[in-house]
Amino acid sequence: MSHPTLEVADIFRHHGHAWRQSHRGHISLGQFKVMSAIERCRSAQLGGHVLFSQACEHQQIAYNSCRNRHCPKCQAKRYTAMTLTADEFIRRFLIHVLPSGFHRLRHYGLTANTNRKDNLARARKLLRLDEAECPVQQETTDKHQNEEQKQEATYTCPDCGAPMIIIETFPRSQQPRAPPIKKDRT
Repeated sequence: MSHPTLEVADIFRHHGHAWRQSHRGHISLGQFKVMSAIERCRSAQLGGHVLFSQACEHQQIAYNSCRNRHCPKCQAKRYTAMTLTADEFIRRFLIHVLPSGFHRLRHYGLTANTNRKDNLARARKLLRLDEAECPVQQETTDKHQNEEQKQEATYTCPDCGAPMIIIETFPRSQQPRAPPIKKDRT
């Protein structure tokens, strides 16, 4: 899969500070957090690891992702070409960030994860449906999901196709702190 030449993170890094300054007081904390997460996504700021292929001795640095649901890199969304000004692009992008206190609808209702099994059983009972008529999907346990994710999470060398191993990890970078304030001792 080819990577786009210009990414959302590039636009945010280049124009985000000026946009936040010009829209001060009109940007929510949620929107600010989304912009900050996307700016740091897959960069040294979030840490990462070094991969090594024992077959061809190829090394590759892989940076950690922000895991934000609005981040196109983390969600692998398809792109469509569009030409917008940076100001209009950022405005349209941040429309999708919900204000504080709002929740996405897919987390509620009969099929919400917390009570899905009980709610569907009750709905079947109220509709007088037999278990044989509505087969229940087997839910995998967290242990099985983690094992499947580990098997899928192998890295392959882009040069030779051999498996790569992690030889080093590095933590997220520390935020620079301000220098200490010198007190006058007079």
